[in-house]
Amino acid sequence: MEENEAETPNLQAIVFRIARSYVLSKLKSKYRLERKNLTGSLEEGHYWEKKGDVAREAFLAVRGRTNKEDFIEYFTGTLCAYPQRLGEADYAFLAEQLLRNPEQLRTLTLLALSANG
Repeated sequence: MEENEAETPNLQAIVFRIARSYVLSKLKSKYRLERKNLTGSLEEGHYWEKKGDVAREAFLAVRGRTNKEDFIEYFTGTLCAYPQRLGEADYAFLAEQLLRNPEQLRTLTLLALSANG
């Protein structure tokens, strides 16, 4: 692997982390559910159900935003509304991808939300 390849941020990993952070943060803020507090409890099934609901709702919202400006607004204003742990390089790469390749980013976001449901 060349030196430049190792430094290139991984868009798929960044989008996956954003989707996971959004789903888990919304689950915690809206339903006060965290998996670490429920493992082995009777409410664990409720956790998985609500986690799926949150991811599905976001998936449908992204799927419905076929206009690139609408998608970018939703991505930045909703999915990124919760704190994201992005380093400077990942942030700059993501911002560039949002502006240059919003359709690719939209597709990756749908996949990531599906994987985090």
